[in-house]
Amino acid sequence: MIKTFKADIVFLVDTSSLVGVLDFRSQKQFVKSMAKSLNVAPENSRAAIVTYGSTSSQPDSSAMHVSLSSFDRAVDGSQYIGGPRRMHYAIDIADALLRTARANVSKVVFLLTGGKQSFLQDVPLLKQSFKTLSASGTDVFVITIGSDHEKRELLPGVRRPEDIFAVTSFETLLQHAWNTSKAIAERVGKITLFQKESKKEGPLINWGRKRSLTFQRATLVFLLSLSTLGWRESMDQIRSDNYPGLP
Repeated sequence: MIKTFKADIVFLVDTSSLVGVLDFRSQKQFVKSMAKSLNVAPENSRAAIVTYGSTSSQPDSSAMHVSLSSFDRAVDGSQYIGGPRRMHYAIDIADALLRTARANVSKVVFLLTGGKQSFLQDVPLLKQSFKTLSASGTDVFVITIGSDHEKRELLPGVRRPEDIFAVTSFETLLQHAWNTSKAIAERVGKITLFQKESKKEGPLINWGRKRSLTFQRATLVFLLSLSTLGWRESMDQIRSDNYPGLP
């Protein structure tokens, strides 16, 4: 258990038709292990589970469980849906659940998927759902299982490509739970620390989705090529071109 971790968490579990009953069971075991590692307990983390396929389960705000035992019972009783894989429905439900998240607590979504969207026309809907969720300040992490996924569909939902974790099969999913939990807790912790420091010192830097650095007085973008000039000559050129008043 990572005792310093505290977040409101939603797990999105793939129950489309290509995911069998045993695969569903593997996801349940993984989710329960992750919840334990990420400190689901009174006054600490809370967690909810959403299953999806052709549609998604419809939990209400009371589905955010404050104890590990109640969350485990919810996971055990979660609904298998079947049908085509339509991830955007689950993303929309997660967004609705996290609108009641606690103030000053990280919001985290874990999307487990056994493959890509079933319908090509659903891909823009997934992108829009990711965009809405991201705008609310939620950190999204994706666990892809197997090889039938399309990474380009998932990248709009995450802060960095490394937030997509690849697992080779449902059979090996559980053994990745602890290392995945540690990696995510570290990343969310760094994000939370940065946000708190930003509030304390004022909006000095805003690191946007496109990774530009925005300062209070200017936005600076440096494109450095050091292949043809030495390091010192390159820096001198940048200084003289952009800031002629500097020594």
